[in-house]
Amino acid sequence: MFQNLTFREIESLAKQNVPIIIPVAQIEAHGPHLPVGAYLYCAEEICRRAAIAVGGLVGLPITLGDCADFTYWPGHITVSAQTLIAIFRDYCESLRAQGFGRLAFFCCAGGNIANTLHLAAGEYFKDHHDADIVLVTLNQLLHPQTTQMIQKQDADPMTSMMLAIRPDLVHLDKLKEVEIKSHIEQLRQAYCFREGYRLSDFFPDGVYHVRKGCTKEVGEKIMAEAADSLGKLGKE
Repeated sequence: MFQNLTFREIESLAKQNVPIIIPVAQIEAHGPHLPVGAYLYCAEEICRRAAIAVGGLVGLPITLGDCADFTYWPGHITVSAQTLIAIFRDYCESLRAQGFGRLAFFCCAGGNIANTLHLAAGEYFKDHHDADIVLVTLNQLLHPQTTQMIQKQDADPMTSMMLAIRPDLVHLDKLKEVEIKSHIEQLRQAYCFREGYRLSDFFPDGVYHVRKGCTKEVGEKIMAEAADSLGKLGKE
């Protein structure tokens, strides 16, 4: 973990150009059964496992994201897209100045933050053509068979991973109280037309589907596979 090392240890690792794997995790609502920091817990654990596999470092997490769609519920920490792009640029510049040239940014989810960071990376590459940076999401690291297994079992990846690493913070009994006022397809239509919609009108409890197949075994499989794939990117 980057923050656990002395500056001398960091200097030594920079000379070896070890990869730095950086968790990217928005702080936002995940329903009544999970903490707002669920992405952070899961992203850090996957990055930790990947870093061990390749002899790399886990960088300081980026927890500030463009999660404007989740501001209907308390618990969010959001910044503008322009701010996030600036944070990404300065983050990369800080590590580059210290000698680190291999960076992997891992997002548990896609959406606004992943899209914004893709734009940020594109801007960064204009000035640094030799930059060795990769940005991936959880879905991109999983095999299609695993994704199909998750869907068939009706499991939520985030809940399952939290059951594996922080079961004390998971409250599945709260899902019995969830109210869903509309189907996800209507939400997609709202996204297309942007006619004054609010997510909370569709899903008051921040959950659009109650998945009943969440287990720590599924969570462990997801994290193991994601960490393995992320580690291979680090080696490359």
